[in-house]
Amino acid sequence: MKATIEPTGFSVDEPGVYLLHNAGERGLSAERNALATGGNSGHQALNLAVLAGATRIALLGYDMGHAGGRTHWHSGHPGRTDEAAFQRFRAAAATTVAPLAALGVEVINCSGGMLECFPRAPIESVLPDPSGPALPA
Repeated sequence: MKATIEPTGFSVDEPGVYLLHNAGERGLSAERNALATGGNSGHQALNLAVLAGATRIALLGYDMGHAGGRTHWHSGHPGRTDEAAFQRFRAAAATTVAPLAALGVEVINCSGGMLECFPRAPIESVLPDPSGPALPA
């Protein structure tokens, strides 16, 4: 893969590789080549799902705080996230509520945790009934 730095950012000359620009920490980006970051990957995934056309999003593992003394579900993270960072992440998430509503996108928090800006529901109530019709092939 060939990558170059240009005045507008990075350019990658590789089919299927896309570069997304940083649209700031708050809200959502409506630009297909940019994501609002929220300071965390969950916020970026939420924005990416919206850009991909999602109209209903279930948050899983999106605790936004210390859970059982851990800050990440996986091991090997280089540092412990402090409470001030989680407060910043939660504040950034709250800035997505109005844009999501304007787009008609429903977000359901199935994680519990500290994030309170989205309605909560158990994941079982959000997933389709497994005994229902099969998905098309």
